[in-house]
Amino acid sequence: MGIFLQGDEEKLLARLTETERKAVKEYLNGLKPKEIASKLGISVRTVYKALWKYRKISGEKVVRAKRKRIVEPSPTVNRLFSDLIRVLSELNATLIELNRNIGRLANLLETRDITKSTVKRIDAQLPSFLQENPWIEVLRMRGRE
Repeated sequence: MGIFLQGDEEKLLARLTETERKAVKEYLNGLKPKEIASKLGISVRTVYKALWKYRKISGEKVVRAKRKRIVEPSPTVNRLFSDLIRVLSELNATLIELNRNIGRLANLLETRDITKSTVKRIDAQLPSFLQENPWIEVLRMRGRE
């Protein structure tokens, strides 16, 4: 059947009574049958009858427009969202710093220009059972041969 043009739709609506036209238009604009009945001061049964008649005339299924709902977030949601943004910003800053440190470490490893003071600083950050461990020095020298 296809979509009716505005003129075709008006011709179809002209075949309905005034009340039926109003009911169909309200339905097409997104109202529910109970809301239409209340708004127009008619019974719900009259609304359904008007929709049935319109479907019969048009040969199409009547599709109601979806209403747009705009929901304002509560203050709690706003606060949580702000906290989340703050934490994510802090995390981003930490990741940027970590990336810089990894870059520096990669440069040191590539150039193999690790001085004894750098090794001591790295050793100081190792767990105690690895500090002053002779095997660590053997492993360190392994890649340089």
